[in-house]
Amino acid sequence: MSTTEQLPELLTLRELAQYLRVSTRTAYQLAATGVVPAVKVGGQWRISRAELERQIAGTVTVPP
Repeated sequence: MSTTEQLPELLTLRELAQYLRVSTRTAYQLAATGVVPAVKVGGQWRISRAELERQIAGTVTVPP
């Protein structure tokens, strides 16, 4: 996936892993521990792309 426009609004763990360029196992750990905003739907993790992007934007620091 080259751009975020190609990603769905709710990401799976596999899509999260691709987006963050980490393993699927790491994506699971991030979701399960609450590091990324995620909910379980029918036993499967779903991550709001908009919430994730907001969280990432909020953690970026700009040098003075």
